[in-house]
Amino acid sequence: MTRLMTATRRILSLIPLACMTAVACGRPSTSTPVPPADPVLWLSADSGVVSAAPATSVTDSARQPFWTDLSGSANHAYVIDRPPGARLTPAGGELDRRPVPVLDSGRNVIRFDGRDDLLGLSDADDLNLGGPWAERVIAVAFTTSTDVDRRQMVFETGGDLRGFNIYLDAGRLHMSAYNLWNDDGGRTTPFGPLDVAVPVSPGTAYAVILELDQPAGRVRGWVNGSLAGELDGAGRVFQHHEDTGIGAINEDTYYHDGVRQGVPAANFFAGDIARILVYNRRLLDAERASLWEALR
Repeated sequence: MTRLMTATRRILSLIPLACMTAVACGRPSTSTPVPPADPVLWLSADSGVVSAAPATSVTDSARQPFWTDLSGSANHAYVIDRPPGARLTPAGGELDRRPVPVLDSGRNVIRFDGRDDLLGLSDADDLNLGGPWAERVIAVAFTTSTDVDRRQMVFETGGDLRGFNIYLDAGRLHMSAYNLWNDDGGRTTPFGPLDVAVPVSPGTAYAVILELDQPAGRVRGWVNGSLAGELDGAGRVFQHHEDTGIGAINEDTYYHDGVRQGVPAANFFAGDIARILVYNRRLLDAERASLWEALR
């Protein structure tokens, strides 16, 4: 059953941040602001990066984290070999899924090559196996490469029926939430994808926040401190078994144009990622201001 939804969109001017290009793996800066309380995922390129962590299968219980979750929830990011042993070309060498921690202009970031780099998170109740979620906030600080036209996944959690994603496509940034299956007798689902989209530029730093607020019936997206769009008709997002992907699709996702994309890993991101935070609650205005500081 399809539920009719109304949508209102407001596209505002964007305020560029200082350049976040480059990356390095170092000690946490004592001046780095602390984000609001209770994230279920907190990845910072300033701390907890093990660049030598080997690529692994998603089911390897002995795998070593590449990027340590600072939230205390143990939602660490791993280098994912999906599919195992895949080749770049018929005559090419093995894929190297590892992005590279680098330092550029004093900024720690994780650099993704846009060709084969992929990080993934294990299944977890607070990310994908629990729910349903009436509220969720996803925040990412990243820098684009010279290519913003090709479809590129920055962060996704969910599958082709339920989930959230943040990606680039045809010169635009997309922030989406969706639950395409009727999981609650039509009370709040199906809905979406509710997609906040704004233009982006090559070689530019962005800090973005995607918010699901089902009690208010809306999805909102902010870019570099400004509200970029607001869409009505939001429902709850229910459990999904597909794994979370950073820098590419890990298992499955659903795009704004109705395309369902699945394994093998695809739509690799070229650029830098410095911060990723996820909350299973709506943030107050003052908390959002604190989060912007933490994303810098």
